[in-house]
Amino acid sequence: MKVVKTISELLWYINNFSNVYLYGAGYISNLILDEAEEQGILSKICGIYVSELENEQSIREITVRKFSEETVTTQNRIIIAVSSKFLFDIISMVSGYQVCEIVILSETFEELLLESKKRKKFQRYFDLISEKFQKSKTEYYDMVFFSPPYWDVYSPFSAVPCLTGYLRKNGFKIGQVDLGIQSVHMNMEKHWREAADFCQTRSFYEQRIKTCNRNQYSHFNEYIENLWFFHREVFPFSEVKEKYGYLNDMQKIVLDEFYSHIYEMNLSDIDFDNCENIDKVLEEYNAVDFLETLCSDYIGNILCNLPDVVGISITSTGQFLPGCLLAKIIKENCPETKIIFGGSCVDLFINSNYRNKQDINKYFDFLCMGEGETCLLQLLHYLKGDKNVELEKIPNLVFVSKEGNIKFNKQIIEDVDMLPVPDFEGLDLELYLAPRLILPYQTSRGCHYGFCAFCNHDEKYRHNYRTKKMETVVRELIYLSEKYHTDYFQFVDEAIRPDCFKKMVERMDEYPAFKKMKWFYYSRVSRLYDDKLLEKARENGCEMVMFGVETLNQRLLRFIKKGINADASRYCLKLFHECGIKTYAWLMCNLPSETLEEVQNDYNEIIKFRDKIDAICITPFMLVKNTDMSKEPEKYNIIYIDKEDPCRFLSYYNDKIIDSNAMMKFYMEQYVPLMNKWNFSKNRYTLFFDKIL
Repeated sequence: MKVVKTISELLWYINNFSNVYLYGAGYISNLILDEAEEQGILSKICGIYVSELENEQSIREITVRKFSEETVTTQNRIIIAVSSKFLFDIISMVSGYQVCEIVILSETFEELLLESKKRKKFQRYFDLISEKFQKSKTEYYDMVFFSPPYWDVYSPFSAVPCLTGYLRKNGFKIGQVDLGIQSVHMNMEKHWREAADFCQTRSFYEQRIKTCNRNQYSHFNEYIENLWFFHREVFPFSEVKEKYGYLNDMQKIVLDEFYSHIYEMNLSDIDFDNCENIDKVLEEYNAVDFLETLCSDYIGNILCNLPDVVGISITSTGQFLPGCLLAKIIKENCPETKIIFGGSCVDLFINSNYRNKQDINKYFDFLCMGEGETCLLQLLHYLKGDKNVELEKIPNLVFVSKEGNIKFNKQIIEDVDMLPVPDFEGLDLELYLAPRLILPYQTSRGCHYGFCAFCNHDEKYRHNYRTKKMETVVRELIYLSEKYHTDYFQFVDEAIRPDCFKKMVERMDEYPAFKKMKWFYYSRVSRLYDDKLLEKARENGCEMVMFGVETLNQRLLRFIKKGINADASRYCLKLFHECGIKTYAWLMCNLPSETLEEVQNDYNEIIKFRDKIDAICITPFMLVKNTDMSKEPEKYNIIYIDKEDPCRFLSYYNDKIIDSNAMMKFYMEQYVPLMNKWNFSKNRYTLFFDKIL
């Protein structure tokens, strides 16, 4: 009896015996048959034995039969037990018979077979993608931007179109590809039935639909019958968008959940602080769906037209692994191509505890840390051979020197009034999930407050608030509306300062175009708002505001340095609602030093404001890197931090340690049911479009 520990050893046995039998039909046997078929030795396997079977069956024309006395007398026979659990069965059954050899697979053999299958599958994708690079070029770019899969696929992300507009204005030919939305549609084609089935379970109906205050179904079967978009052979994406205005509230909730399941298939993550080796984490990344996207004809046309410079925009850690994989594929097929890693994830990586930051150079040649317009413009000139540009003087550039050291160039911020309108040309705007095209627009950069203790934005960015002239803002919005044939916008500023908001609305009021536009924005609560201003804002398209309320407890607001007054939150929620502007409020529980009594009081306060808030999103507080709280936890009564879970930490108030388990229990038992019952939808786009289509 021998234990087989490697696939090559298993294949040797199959190839060198004339009568090979597997003992144990099932998943592992199928994996073994796959390996044998790929090696061209499947015919060597004569049959499969099982302990109990009434009638003979077959798998791939290989007979499956019950193990018995007459099955073990053939010479030069080997029996391969596919699992150690069959060992004693085999020993008892073959005792006294002339069997050439029995081997058993090690307990880890299934993992080996699965890993082998995964590697071979990946290699097939890599080979298919490599073929894309070999086609003849039909277009010529100076640079192409890629955005890896991201969670917000309802609207295009703003960063790359802003850079594209700037570089195109300066004479460069730029391509841009949103791999996130491409991946969503690839997954929708492949996996839509799986996501649809989840939304049609009785448990989903009981938890999400039946308890909602807008539910109109009297029973489960009526609900199922009404989901007409799931009764098709393929998901009718374009038809759903076209008929969105006729859907009822519960159908819209179902679409939110359905789309969430689809785009969450693309999501990955990496913890730089606890990561020892990027290469190893990348090997473990389940990239099948992403690789299939890269194999598509659309992306293939981009890959065969790749220029000498590629930018990969990575805003969140969830985009990092697909970004690295894309960079690796490009490096293998176009080794001379220079690849730039940009986006706010650069800050997260550079400021992390990852030991060997030089590893990043295996994937990326340059990093752009901070705002990218000037950095990329000068870097493009440098890479095109401009002798007047010195690499060490390009602002916001990070690179690895010839000696292997990380070099940081001078950091600057941009003059936002000098930046052109974002350019979305080249993106397929019909693919985004919002029921109508809604474009992002930014009137300012930085934060006009900048001192929240839980904020992880770079200090240079958050303490340098810059805003465009409002005449420029109004003119550019009208230009975008006319060029892309849409009346819907979202302002993606950290928060528009109330006095700037007032000037913007006054400018909008001078142009008839804004009487048909609809938009929403982010704001800090403020007593500077009044009913006259908001009525004018409503007339000129303001449909929704989103507030970071965090808590209605004044002690906690001071403690986390939020810089607002709880009464101002109450004032704004009431005022905006009464002026016909939807309110979306973000709140947190489990804040450092927050007691159970305080979270209960917050809960009661929120209940009182139910009729003034259109949607709430309440989340447990997460202690993230690069915040004032994480840098000086003792100042915020934090005495222990779980490195594996940012929601898990210990804090105290009045010398009494907070019971974090009880806090999380309160969240799950009180806040989660409250949100499910209260919210028509937590999706800000669904709330925005509610009753305006």
